[in-house]
Amino acid sequence: ISNVTVVPPNGAIHVDFRPVQLKPDVLQPTPVALISFSASKATHPKQGMGKIVVRSKTDNYKLTIPYQAFVLHGSLVYDRNKTMFYTGQSSLKNTSRELPITNTFNFTLVVYNVSVPPDVQQYFSVENLTSPVHLASQETVSVFTLTFHPNVTLLHLTTSVHLHTNA
Repeated sequence: ISNVTVVPPNGAIHVDFRPVQLKPDVLQPTPVALISFSASKATHPKQGMGKIVVRSKTDNYKLTIPYQAFVLHGSLVYDRNKTMFYTGQSSLKNTSRELPITNTFNFTLVVYNVSVPPDVQQYFSVENLTSPVHLASQETVSVFTLTFHPNVTLLHLTTSVHLHTNA
């Protein structure tokens, strides 16, 4: 594979591609490119559709893959203060907080799982998650409890909580 492009050209789509030689194998797929759509860069509805063109080195073979992206309007709203924990000079007590989340999408959102990155699992755990959780539009629900397990004082770190959803 010598080239992967987007037709028509689209600033909202990023193609991460390096030339690769494909070996014949019908059982194992071979990744050719990583394609990302950035909704914030899509300034016109027409940027949500087009074609991905995969070309061979000799141009004898060309594969055209149509795509269509739908931007969902809304968000999951939460109180940022509930995600902040304090470790003082002598405070090494576990602290747990429910994290209410409001669904502002115009459809029911389903939360299948909640996780924290592996590098902070010694400090944080997700508890009281009964999966799946259905959040109707404009509904606020405490989906899980986030527990902080400090093991050193004056710890300072920033991380993220990943919600695995249907959107």
